[in-house]
Order: sequence, then C-alpha cells, then structure tokens
Amino acid sequence: MAFDLETSKYLLELIRCALNDTLPQEKPDDISWHELYTMAKRHSVTALAYYSLKRSGQSLDPAVQVQWQESYNKALVKSGNQEYELATLCDTFSEAGISHMPLKGSCIRDLFPMPYLREMSDLDILVPPEQIDAATEIILNHGYIKGIDNGAHVDFKKLPYMCIELHKELVSPTRDFYYLVKEPWSFAKKTDTPHRFEMSAEDFYFYLILHTAKHYYECGTGIRSVIDVYLYLRSYGKCLNQEYVEKKFEDPKLQTFRKEIEALADQWFLDGNIGKGEVESYILRSATYGTADGRAANLVRKKMEEGKNLRCAKLSYYFSMVFLPLREMYVAYPVLKKAPILLPFCWVARWLKILFTKPQNIFKRYRESMQIQVYDDNQK
Repeated sequence: MAFDLETSKYLLELIRCALNDTLPQEKPDDISWHELYTMAKRHSVTALAYYSLKRSGQSLDPAVQVQWQESYNKALVKSGNQEYELATLCDTFSEAGISHMPLKGSCIRDLFPMPYLREMSDLDILVPPEQIDAATEIILNHGYIKGIDNGAHVDFKKLPYMCIELHKELVSPTRDFYYLVKEPWSFAKKTDTPHRFEMSAEDFYFYLILHTAKHYYECGTGIRSVIDVYLYLRSYGKCLNQEYVEKKFEDPKLQTFRKEIEALADQWFLDGNIGKGEVESYILRSATYGTADGRAANLVRKKMEEGKNLRCAKLSYYFSMVFLPLREMYVAYPVLKKAPILLPFCWVARWLKILFTKPQNIFKRYRESMQIQVYDDNQK
C-alpha cells in the first residue's frame, strides 16, 4: 500500500505531541485533511491524533471534522464499555474459580495520556484449555455470540462492537515464534485477586515484542504497535531486569526485530524524525494488523528463503490458497474439527464449488499471485 511521506510525517508529529504533552505545529497547506484522517484511521490512531489536533486549536475541513469527531466519540464510548465488560467478566471468572489473564491492549492502555486513546478492536483473555467450556458459558450468559474456534482462541461478539478473544495459547502453534511461548502459563504470576493472573514487566515486554514481530512478519503491523513499545519502555524501561530480558530474546530474528522497533520508537516519538528506512516504510504503508498484500509478499519471501526462485515461490503461494490449511478449512467445513481426516475430501468439495459458481476466481487468484511484489523481479 502506498503512503504519502509528508502526511506520514505530520501524523507522527500529532502522535508524538499527544504522547509527550506538547503542541503540534499547524498542518502544512499541501497536506490533505482527508488523507490525514484516512491514514490515522487505517492505523487505529484517530482518537490519539484528534486529541492532539483539539489541543492545538486548529480548524479542520468541516466534512473531515464531523468524521473525526465521530471517530473520537466512538473511541471514548467504546473504551468505557470495554473496561466495564472486561472487569465484569474477570470478576465472574474469579467467582467461578476460572484462572484468567488479560492480554495485550487492555494491559497497556493506561500508559496513554487517556485510556480511550489506545483504540482496541477486541479484548484478549488467556484461560486454561480445560476451563474454556466454563468460561465460554459465562461469556454466552453475558449476551455474546460464539464465533470461530481456530484452535488457539475462540471469538465472541456482542452488538454493536464488543469482541472477545478467549485464548488457549499466547501464539497459535502454526505461527512464528510459538516455540518461545508454548507454555503460556509459565508467564503467569498471581495477583491479589483470586484466580487472576498477570505477567511480570519483563515477560509482558517480551510478549509485546514477540506479538508485534508475529504480525510484522506475517501481514505487517502499523503505527500503533510502535506507540505501544515507546510508551512501555518509557514507563518501565529503567525498571526491567535487563539480564532476564536479554535471555528471553534468544531467537536471533526476534532479537534483531526488537532492536529495530525500539530504535524506531525513539526516532519517531522521542527525536521526532522520520526517514526512508525499510522497516519504517513497511510499517507506514501497512495498517493496524497489516494488509493482504503484506501477507502475500511475506509468504512468498519465506518460500524464497527456503531456496525457491521468485516464480516458484509465487506458484507455491498460489497452491497454498488452493490447498487451505486445516485451521482455515474449519470455517466452511466444521466437520473437520471432529474428523480432520476428511480434509482432502473437503478440498475437493471446495474446488468443485468454486469451479461451478465462481470459476473466474481461479484465474484471478493466479494473476494476483504472479503480480506479488517482494523484491524487484529483476533482483535476486
């Protein structure tokens, strides 16, 4: 996804000023209010950027003003509801004797100038696999509807915007870095509340970086992830047991990523600089949870790292869409949860359905696969 450098610079200035309690300069005339708002929304930082704009007293384009104010108000209301729902569910889990540990954004939003400025799409809670059914019953009794169970977490939704992910794992067993967190409850320590757990500051930071890296290398990640790293280090960096932290980052790839993302966090939000580095460009043209193009490019890149040339890597990616993995086939064919041996037959059923209903998709996906840009096609 393309991005405008000047728009990116000003958006990062708005965020930096919000985080550091300073006032931003006025928006340059050559930057579009609409493009600025669109980019902020793509990275889930509309509330944070608007908070900075309001404090600066700038007059926005009237049409964009309405959109931005509405997004800001929604973030405020949604945050309040999320905090209430999380507290209610956790209290109920405690009363029922269900071990639980809140994860991700809900544990970090208090580091923001105001909690509602850390926008969140869902609430993440870790529960032991043997207590998932009991926790599910409680969530359903609170008005939620059960969604997909992908093996690593179960989705729940409640209108108009509440979403919960009940985790059995910190990272899906099929994802990068799983081996580093394959025993999730080894990261848990007791709190004063019965059956409620939390991570140590060091373990939380390790998981924060690992989870960001997982997104980065799969589909991409956005500005909000870099904000999280910056605020966490600003709040806890001097208190972390560095010897323990260094031992946790034993994976060379993860260690490299950690150094790059920490440097970028300081560069953007402490020094106020933006350049044209590969990592920052990738993040700026991405979105909160990455993009489909980013996912495709990363999958092709992995195939190339395994020794395939560019064309073979693209063909391999295409066939990975033809032969979807078991966890993705669950959605259309729930029978696979009880009888995974039926996977080949479900593949055939899926192919026949596509062939008779949307045959054009076969050729469309092939063309898209061949057009994926990883490196310049003339480069090695």
